[in-house]
Amino acid sequence: MEKSNVFDMVVKKSNNMVSATYNSTLMENLIILVALGRIQEKTDGALKELSAELYPSELKQIVSDPKHIYRDLDRVSTTMLRDRVIHIKDDKGNFSKIAFITKVTYMNGVFKIVFNNDLKEHILNLERNYTTLELSILSSFESNASFRLYELLKSERGLELSKRKKEGNPDDEIVCEFGVSELKFMMGLANSSSEEARIAIDSMAPDVDWDKVYEALDPKDRKYERFNNFKTRVLVPAQKELQEKSNIRFEFEPIAKTGTKYSRIRFYTYSNVPTNPKIIDERAEYIAKKFRSVPNQAEIPYDLPGYEDLFDTYVGHNGLAAEDIKMLLDDCGGDKDIVKRAIIMADEQEHLVNYIGWIRKCVKSGGYKTSETMNGSKNRAEKVNDVIDAVRGVPEEASFQERLWSRKVDDEMYFVFANYLKDKNIELKDFELAYSVEERLIIYKAIINGDADVIKRYGLPV
Repeated sequence: MEKSNVFDMVVKKSNNMVSATYNSTLMENLIILVALGRIQEKTDGALKELSAELYPSELKQIVSDPKHIYRDLDRVSTTMLRDRVIHIKDDKGNFSKIAFITKVTYMNGVFKIVFNNDLKEHILNLERNYTTLELSILSSFESNASFRLYELLKSERGLELSKRKKEGNPDDEIVCEFGVSELKFMMGLANSSSEEARIAIDSMAPDVDWDKVYEALDPKDRKYERFNNFKTRVLVPAQKELQEKSNIRFEFEPIAKTGTKYSRIRFYTYSNVPTNPKIIDERAEYIAKKFRSVPNQAEIPYDLPGYEDLFDTYVGHNGLAAEDIKMLLDDCGGDKDIVKRAIIMADEQEHLVNYIGWIRKCVKSGGYKTSETMNGSKNRAEKVNDVIDAVRGVPEEASFQERLWSRKVDDEMYFVFANYLKDKNIELKDFELAYSVEERLIIYKAIINGDADVIKRYGLPV
């Protein structure tokens, strides 16, 4: 398959917003980045609202994992509302302190973020003084330090390279400097929302001395006070990660030493070819599969409220695309259960020449009750299945998938599945509690066929 162009999927932020100081975690920053790519201005009565609607099914591979996405969204929404006061300043000494997010809700499968309207000039319809940020690169980072440092260096490079392009200067090296204390605030390593920080900032505004603000913090609100710790535990790992996964690399040196402390740091930045592009390609492939473009900024999911589990489970399954799922839903008037049942039944067939064609035929007929036959007799098979269900105590109201799962124990390859659970110390009852019946059927088939990618995708060991 042709690799995705990772630089196509971008989100815009104003340069002043990129260089702002605020508290953040990697998960918060990734969610905000996706939200900025989805942001729309809507009218609610007399009010205009800046908001973005996200879906857990699209976020879980980018910001969390399948098992904990709902818990993580609940937890992160609290910190985003409580701690997200953003300090924005320009080169003229003007500054603003803005409550970044005003409301977060999760209803009917939609995670909605409402932004402060005062941020409109920094995030909507940007035409100048902005930085483009690649979702596939930023979502591949494992540390928040790498995320924020990439944003900051990308912004600095963009400003200078734009000037050089106009001058016909091909030099790629861009040098930029930051105060060490201010950089820590920018990277979320010092708590700018603490009471001590707020008091110090208000007393100094507009000329804030970030070294003094940093010193005013309670020790619990500042990290890596010693420069050597900051260097070895933050800067060097970020340097390695950017070179491995991004289009920027950098060298750095501490400067302006006062007493025993360095007060500033200088970065030498360069264009970069990632040393591990596979990670970015995998991210780009997932993003291309789960998102599509909208006119405003960048991305919106194929998933509709109430259908996210269908798209999440089956997009990419046996080559099915989001467009295929939508076509199947159109074929049956939007009945997602019929679509699920038809796909599962197709997977049970020994050989299908036209996989999607067989599923469409099944869907259009309303979904077959069973795909099994005995001596060429579908009726006879149904009667036998009813007897089997009764013996096993399967409720009459059980779904097709539940009946199908109950019969897996009779498969001649069931021992492979049973041995896998035994080898991995997984109890069958725990497996059935952890996964829906649709997921169980997919995982079962993956284990039988030795499909490691599918097994890992559902969080199981291989």
